[in-house]
Amino acid sequence: SGEGFIAPIQDTKESKLDAFTLKHDITEEELSATLQSKNRLLIFPDKLERIYLDQHITRSIRRFHVLLPIILFLYAILVSGIVDVIPKQSLTLWTTIVVSVTGSILFMMALSFFKRFNRWFKWYGIIGSAIAIAATIILTNLFPLGQNSPLLYSGIIFGILVIYTCVGLTFHWGLWANLLGGFAAVVIMGSLDIQVNWALLNRLYLCSSILGIGLSYALESQERLNFLNTFLLRLTVRRGEDLARQLDELSRHDSLTGLANRRHLDEMLDVEW
Repeated sequence: SGEGFIAPIQDTKESKLDAFTLKHDITEEELSATLQSKNRLLIFPDKLERIYLDQHITRSIRRFHVLLPIILFLYAILVSGIVDVIPKQSLTLWTTIVVSVTGSILFMMALSFFKRFNRWFKWYGIIGSAIAIAATIILTNLFPLGQNSPLLYSGIIFGILVIYTCVGLTFHWGLWANLLGGFAAVVIMGSLDIQVNWALLNRLYLCSSILGIGLSYALESQERLNFLNTFLLRLTVRRGEDLARQLDELSRHDSLTGLANRRHLDEMLDVEW
């Protein structure tokens, strides 16, 4: 999905991954144990989880910037198909709700351009996504269109799948956004006494959620696996580099006295002369 799961490690300066491993002393044994555990709950041990989420947010924001124009384009196509069948007396209210959905997405987009807000990505992502889902569900049930109702119901499917796969929330964050959005929609529709086909809505919401959950779980499982493998590879490369430096150092000094040997003298002579 998007531009790949693991951000490339820069060789020109200390990467975040290097700094984290040096600070917290994460070992190959810890990584191997995590890999062997299968991680079916999609939660790493605390030290690994923090660096994973840090990298995940950075990648997700970049991916969201790329995918947002596509999301808005598809949403515009969906809206243009619905606007022709909306009763004229309801058009103002319908437009207001559509604008609220679009606005919540654009609000998340605006915040994502400021790095100072990256630490809050989880929260504004969940809130914005929940608003979009709630507004879409309300919109679907506020205007019964008879035989044209499938056009509105397709908006629920589109919204839930976008939240789970395109916004950049983790599996758990997406699940919370979906549940909060659905709960808020039920409360608001109940307070406004909106007539709802609960049997149809429940089936549609449940099927869309199951599909979104499955896709999100599969994508994040692979992302976390790639993260662990990349992390383990980096540690292995560093260990090899350390061993190479030690070997190089031993080749220039006498093992008994620790003094520089003839090879070191020859190299220094070449440098000086």
